[in-house]
Amino acid sequence: MNQLIVLPLIVPLATAVLSILFRKTRFRDYLSIAGSAGYLIATGLLASRILSEGPISYQAGGWPAPYGITLVADQLSILMLLLTATVAFAANLYSWGYINDRGKESGYYAFLHFMVTGMSGAFITGDLFNLFVMFELVLMSSYALVAYSGSKESLFISMKYVVLNLIGSSLMLVAIGGLYSVTGTLNMADMALILSEGSVNMVPVLGLSIILFCVFAMKSGLVPFHFWAPPVYSNSPPPASALMAGISKKVGIYAVIRLYLTVFSSANLPETALVFSGQPVNTVIGYLVAVMASATVIIGGLGALNRESLDKLLSYSSVGQVGFIYIPISITMITGELTPLMASLIYILGHGLGKPTLFMISGIVEKITDTSNLEDLGGLSESSFTLSAAFFISAFSLVGIPPLLGFFAKFKVFEAALIHGNIFLVSVLFAGAVTTLLYFSKVWLKAFFGEPVETDIKEASRKEVFSVIILAVLILVMGIHFEVVYQLVEQAAESGLNSQAYIETVLGDGL
Repeated sequence: MNQLIVLPLIVPLATAVLSILFRKTRFRDYLSIAGSAGYLIATGLLASRILSEGPISYQAGGWPAPYGITLVADQLSILMLLLTATVAFAANLYSWGYINDRGKESGYYAFLHFMVTGMSGAFITGDLFNLFVMFELVLMSSYALVAYSGSKESLFISMKYVVLNLIGSSLMLVAIGGLYSVTGTLNMADMALILSEGSVNMVPVLGLSIILFCVFAMKSGLVPFHFWAPPVYSNSPPPASALMAGISKKVGIYAVIRLYLTVFSSANLPETALVFSGQPVNTVIGYLVAVMASATVIIGGLGALNRESLDKLLSYSSVGQVGFIYIPISITMITGELTPLMASLIYILGHGLGKPTLFMISGIVEKITDTSNLEDLGGLSESSFTLSAAFFISAFSLVGIPPLLGFFAKFKVFEAALIHGNIFLVSVLFAGAVTTLLYFSKVWLKAFFGEPVETDIKEASRKEVFSVIILAVLILVMGIHFEVVYQLVEQAAESGLNSQAYIETVLGDGL
């Protein structure tokens, strides 16, 4: 039953194609939500298979690894796929009520499902070139969604986004080509095996891995490559922003975990190297990640604190929150320990559910009040209790209030930094946590808990509100039943660090 691994690719791809064909019919909404539900079911079936029987691989066309196209699914892949499927379903349901007929007729649903296809492919691909292809599929869909409104500003932002990512994609191809010339393979399991044997020159591997990391850092919005994120998120439709900030960013983070903790984990620099002689390649990258992640926490947090528009505040907040994910990853890179990686994965779940909820709430607020300016909002808790409760749960989950999922995420990240004994990282995390509390409290006090503003409050679509409720309830339930989440995350983190199991899953008898 290894063919199950293909379902999370086939279902959204087929839905995207059908969405193009039926975009001008009354069936388009039903088709899109059915495709999202099918994708969620397909991911659930694959998850059940992996969690009960272990990782699987599939060789497309019957070509044996490392020569053919390999798909690999383990507990880490499943964690990311389940998060993607959940948010994608909520985003599609939200889009049904939010996106107008003109947008739907222009292929909005198709771009949304193509993006999901690319994200799914990135989580299960077993070779570097197809990782590049899946990145490009995500990005091409993003370009269209950023320019969705057709305004001059959105088109300009989309073009800047295109140019920036063309540079990033070119660098990624250069790095992948360089790694192929050094190792003779693009298959990640085969590359991990070759690097563990120490039979290749590790100095160019270090240089190429730094280039590759910079590309992933740009795609996930780490400082100093973060400048594209706020305008892109604040100018995209809320459900698209939810997917891009909540999931698309995580594709770059997943790539860092998979490549640096699974593939490059056994690569050591030669004793003759001028710096870091005899040290693992990951140690060098880990220090770089720690510095960039620390800057991201501070700059993103301060940027959010100084914004008076809800959508722009959330956009800068998304930048800062990525730093909280990368800091424990940097600790695992340096120490090889499991606990920091688990902290990062828990934070990925908390942020991956919380931030999409907030972006969709922001869209509802602007729709019902005709503004997202905090100074023009107030008293929303009196006119919309459900919306206010969903905002409170999702925002203060990211702040770290128990018993919400975000509390455990924050706690584990702080625990990882404290155990590592790095006072600098602890100080950065504390400053970031305080900043997060300040800007979300500002939103809550001004927009929801403040004095009601004299304006006509329109009624939000039930589909929009229900999609927000789904994610908010999940945040609460996953916090209350955190032991279940912890077990899944522990398995995912172990699979991310277990290079040997990954190699055996893919290469099998070829070892």
